[in-house]
Amino acid sequence: MDPFEAAKLRREHLRVERNPRPGLEYIVMLEDRMTPAAFAAPVEIGLRYIPQREIVAPGALGPYLAALSAHPWPSLEDLGQVVLGDVNSELVPRWAQVRLTVRAEGRSHSVVLEDRQPKWDNPKLMNRLPPV
Repeated sequence: MDPFEAAKLRREHLRVERNPRPGLEYIVMLEDRMTPAAFAAPVEIGLRYIPQREIVAPGALGPYLAALSAHPWPSLEDLGQVVLGDVNSELVPRWAQVRLTVRAEGRSHSVVLEDRQPKWDNPKLMNRLPPV
């Protein structure tokens, strides 16, 4: 399948809705799990973002992750880059962070990816975030 078509189909599951307070800077935190076909254990996903015009619709993260699970991701890093790209494409947030963790056989592997709009900064708000 064409990569652009695959992205379009995947992103259809990441439903968004209008931000009720676009002028207010606040943090949205979502967590869920998915079990990709190529992974031996579930992947814990944490998404934190500061919305601009759109927010993730309630209940939309689960179906989006289920759609991602069908793809044979070669690595946690590849999966994380796709999630961050999809969030940036659909929401266009001021700032976004994706954390993925796999725990298996007494070990863990985590990846944290982050992006922000050019020239956006709010140190007071960002300093309140707990570290990952």
